[in-house]
Amino acid sequence: KERARRYLSEAMQGGDPEALSAMAWAYRRSNVFNPDPSRAYMYTYAFALASHEVDPEVLRRLAMMERDLIPGTIPVLRTEAERIAICCRKRALVASETLN
Repeated sequence: KERARRYLSEAMQGGDPEALSAMAWAYRRSNVFNPDPSRAYMYTYAFALASHEVDPEVLRRLAMMERDLIPGTIPVLRTEAERIAICCRKRALVASETLN
């Protein structure tokens, strides 16, 4: 578990949007973290924002996940997801500039 958590954290620090999807999955369906529908939603939403293309499957998954959340929490989760997505994009930009 600890190794998987470290890997996910390092991938997120590197600005990899796929790491956001992996974090969502880890909070939704794995034993890496305790199940947490709110965090799963937040990371899925961040992944959708940080990705270069909108994936209809991700949008469908978000709509399904919203059914299990308290409606008042969704705006808060989206705001945090936006912050995470911006950080991810900035880190990806810094990483790509470092490689060039």
